[in-house]
Amino acid sequence: MKTITFDENTEAGRTLMSMIRNMKASVRKTIHVADEVVKISGLPYTKEERIESLQRAEEDIATGRVSSNEDVMMRIKEKIQGWK
Repeated sequence: MKTITFDENTEAGRTLMSMIRNMKASVRKTIHVADEVVKISGLPYTKEERIESLQRAEEDIATGRVSSNEDVMMRIKEKIQGWK
């Protein structure tokens, strides 16, 4: 098992901790990420890339560039119907 250390007093640390707390209960991991760590072992992106992604998502929400789950599911069902 790998242990990664992170500082919960930073924005990135709080973001990661929030993501971990929101994981499914069946996933049990201990993750610690140090502030100086750029590439987080086992994750397909760097800390900076994740922060940029979160910032883009926040901008999308603020400007209304979002879709509800119902809208997305309706579009998926329409596509599936088109395949039949």
